[in-house]
Amino acid sequence: MSRLVASFRQVALRGWVVQFVLCLGSVLAAPSLHAGEAVAFRSWLELRDAGVVKQQRDFSCGVAALATYLSLYLNTSVSEAELLQLLQLRGDDWGLPQDWREQGVSYAILMALAAHHGVQGAGLAVTPERLMSLRVPAIVRLQVDGGAHFSVLRGIDRAGRLHLADPSWGNRQLSSDRFLAMWLDPAQNAQVGTLLLLRSDRSKVQPLDGPDTLQPRRPLVRAPG
Repeated sequence: MSRLVASFRQVALRGWVVQFVLCLGSVLAAPSLHAGEAVAFRSWLELRDAGVVKQQRDFSCGVAALATYLSLYLNTSVSEAELLQLLQLRGDDWGLPQDWREQGVSYAILMALAAHHGVQGAGLAVTPERLMSLRVPAIVRLQVDGGAHFSVLRGIDRAGRLHLADPSWGNRQLSSDRFLAMWLDPAQNAQVGTLLLLRSDRSKVQPLDGPDTLQPRRPLVRAPG
């Protein structure tokens, strides 16, 4: 009887060892699966951020949006850091407020930065109908979490979704209802929203039309990042 018990114990021990080895093998093999997931995750991040200059500071969404537009559409490669350095050098000449890091930059400042790179800009306030018929990329100002935020409107697809190249979110699609809820200006009874159109006569890559395709309705105000 004791021999039989001992035999069962040996078999049980062997089974436990086998299970342990199999378990250990699965643990050691797990990193290869995780590595594949990491590659897929990096690929998703690369797609999400492709062509977008991401903002590195809380207040720099406008500057990053301008850098994105210049690089994507006007063959003017410039970084957020270069534009911020230019603001430090020329900000006083352009009327940059002392509190701009808290309040953000204005469309006027973005146009001054663009003009330094040979690009003309026009800040406009338009209705949703005019926006949805827009045939050119534009920098838009949104209200996000109670504050203003600049983004690049890349286009509008046939389903009415608006495609953004956003300094914070990366490439993103929004339904027209969701976009308009963030874009329409509550100070104007949510009847119009604001945008900035840019054009460079020197660039080989041009928007389809010039800044005169939409007419301004009122002055544009400063918006924080």
